[in-house]
Amino acid sequence: MLQWGNGPAGNTNGSWAVANWYVWANEELGVTAAVTPLVNVFTGTILEGILTYTGQEGASAGAYEGSYNYTSSFTNLTTGKALNNPPGIIGDEVVNDGFVIPFVYPQNTAYVALETWTTSASSGYNPGITKAADYPAGQSYVDMYNMVVNVGGTPQSEGWTAENINTPYGENTQTTPGYINSTNGGSVVYLYWHPAPTIDGLSNINLTTTNTSYTVSGYPGNSVNIMIEGGDIKIRGGGGEIGTTTSTMTITTPGMTFSNGSTTVSATNGIKYVSTTMPASGSFTVNASYTTTGSGGTLIAQTHAY
Repeated sequence: MLQWGNGPAGNTNGSWAVANWYVWANEELGVTAAVTPLVNVFTGTILEGILTYTGQEGASAGAYEGSYNYTSSFTNLTTGKALNNPPGIIGDEVVNDGFVIPFVYPQNTAYVALETWTTSASSGYNPGITKAADYPAGQSYVDMYNMVVNVGGTPQSEGWTAENINTPYGENTQTTPGYINSTNGGSVVYLYWHPAPTIDGLSNINLTTTNTSYTVSGYPGNSVNIMIEGGDIKIRGGGGEIGTTTSTMTITTPGMTFSNGSTTVSATNGIKYVSTTMPASGSFTVNASYTTTGSGGTLIAQTHAY
């Protein structure tokens, strides 16, 4: 788990930290968890979390015979030694005496989640999240990428389903194929704590040959990333290349540029990524279109905000 701020595992005091959790339902105590101590990480650190099945308990484990064993870890980060009796949490109360993790059943479902704790008399996690501005400034999401499920060492086909529950400040989830930030073809999931950036209210726009004005919207002060793609034209049915496509986008809002200082980005038979900071108004305008040297094939000319 990547944590910002105050919660059951401790207070990160305005920075990011990670810990490994195991959560289960206890008939007597309610929702219960075991957690390793928090370890601070720097903004921009690439974190690789791995959950690995290691075997089952044998007859010597008594009542725990057959219990499934897993390790939860972060690559290149020391999150403490393995804990047989880790610190525990019952509801909102931290139990420092340690827990014995109960019988563990097969873990057949994978989740990624954005979870926040609000200020309340019961939680006591002051300051908590009471308004959109309480979230970390300058960025509106954490992206989980290169996500692959392996069975017996073989990557499996997985389908991620977005679910949004209790989202008072526009928190939301987006899933994309593994072409953004992905180096192994794995899926990408964006967990937003502010409304996700859009182009004319959509995440993806198919361009036309007419230079068209679009409005890019997002949370003021946060970074917005834009992908623009100009794909080579292929003969329908998978034939060879018969032309090129160039997609172009230009910022038309006065005084605004992309982070590289330019106002225009183009992509020819490929993909370009640019970013900028959303102005205080929460929107800016761009003109975009494509040109092509071929015809009669399958065309890719689009732009995507995330």
